[in-house]
Amino acid sequence: MKVLTTICTAFFLFTFSSCGSQEPFVPDTYEEEYITFGNGGGITGAVTQFYLLKDGRTYKKISSDSLSFMGKIDKKVCQQQFSGLEKWGMKDMKINDPGNRYFFLDSNSANNRLTWGGNHDKAPDILIAFHANLSRLVKDLNTNKN
Repeated sequence: MKVLTTICTAFFLFTFSSCGSQEPFVPDTYEEEYITFGNGGGITGAVTQFYLLKDGRTYKKISSDSLSFMGKIDKKVCQQQFSGLEKWGMKDMKINDPGNRYFFLDSNSANNRLTWGGNHDKAPDILIAFHANLSRLVKDLNTNKN
């Protein structure tokens, strides 16, 4: 009986200690790939930035506020977003045309920030659609919380 109790205790300790052991997300030191997207400018100049990690975790940061965890996007849907960066050539695109109100997309692995909203360069339709899809995913996360 004592052996069974010891085994059960060890099993539960191992099981629960492995839960929630995800690495905290700090953009400057996080080594895995992530996508950053959002918008900024306007009257206030505020910047709303979202971070999508490969495991689906999603964070939000508004201007100088701290990061807040929003939730987790389905892993399959998340993988499609990362594949889309490659598939549609966004890692190799070049656009830097912020306007008063601007939009951006970046991947820490590509080191290539795409910024559009100005009057000089028209952003490719695929980039606008990709950004809109990412925005919808985080909006759905927010909606599903309520």
